Amino acid sequence: MEKVLQWLWAYTYCPVLYTWKDLGVRFWPRYIKEGNCFAEKSCSLPEGMFCKPVKSVTKTFLRWHCQGWSSQKYCTWIPVQYPLISECKCSC
Repeated sequence: MEKVLQWLWAYTYCPVLYTWKDLGVRFWPRYIKEGNCFAEKSCSLPEGMFCKPVKSVTKTFLRWHCQGWSSQKYCTWIPVQYPLISECKCSC
């Protein structure tokens, strides 16, 4: 019975898959670890449900922003809110 439960849990498990994303030279930090849900195969029995995001956390990053392109050019870092997936769940 335990083997069946382990197999069922592994089949329906929806992990967050992390990859490094380059936001570009105007952001600090430039690279972030972005989460995604694995949705290439069904996670349910019978098939039909897929891993989808259910929770996210909002992180603040800095973006280099310039105003005015004449002799009065002004540049500064501005805070930007960026949501990151933190949990996935098997759902419709």
